[in-house]
Amino acid sequence: MFTDEERLACAVGELIHGVGNLLVDGKIKVNEIAGSDLGKELQELGDSLRRVNPSDSYPALSLAGIDVSALSPIEIVEVADSLLNNLTGHC
Repeated sequence: MFTDEERLACAVGELIHGVGNLLVDGKIKVNEIAGSDLGKELQELGDSLRRVNPSDSYPALSLAGIDVSALSPIEIVEVADSLLNNLTGHC
């Protein structure tokens, strides 16, 4: 049985991972730029949210200096939000 917090983290992880898939596949572009690097980072952030104990074996996040094993689910969502907002120019 999952807690409401775990279910929410999983659902948000699915959403973030799905946006990453769209960027990697080139189905959406932000500021006229295909976001394959951002997409890979979002895929990995989403994946980490779907796991009870995320590992540090995320290559795109490691390259970006992001260690999800040291972050709470809320902080992971905040990282994803920051990545998207920095690319789109929104706050």
